[in-house]
Amino acid sequence: MLKDKSMMDRLMEMFLKQPKMLKSFDYGRVQIQIYDNAAIGYALDNRIVTKFFSVATTKDGRKIDTRTAARKSINEQKDSLQITYEENGLLLTQQYSFCNENYFILTLKLASVDGDPVETNYLAPLDFAYPDSQCDPLFRSLDQ
Repeated sequence: MLKDKSMMDRLMEMFLKQPKMLKSFDYGRVQIQIYDNAAIGYALDNRIVTKFFSVATTKDGRKIDTRTAARKSINEQKDSLQITYEENGLLLTQQYSFCNENYFILTLKLASVDGDPVETNYLAPLDFAYPDSQCDPLFRSLDQ
């Protein structure tokens, strides 16, 4: 057990450190926010609903995870936002299609950097309730 209060304070500070928003994309009532910890935030009417990340695994065992992959590009258009990541010879694209300025549909696309066909048995946006003070209590998971 740590007896040095300043050390405990420093550890708690690190544990509770809030991620910094790097960029926000506004589409009517919906905002998509990119954070420095690689999370993507979804806000509705400026209230954060949740933060999430995406992962994929190919049948040959290669993995890509937006928390660790290099962000290669961000393409913003009138009704869509596309963020592409690269890791282990794979490209993972998150395509946000904004509908009616009230909600969005997220599509994930997995491709090989060299253009070869890719087979996957796991491709998912993983929603997670990041325990920070920005999330509205209504939208937090029950374990918080």
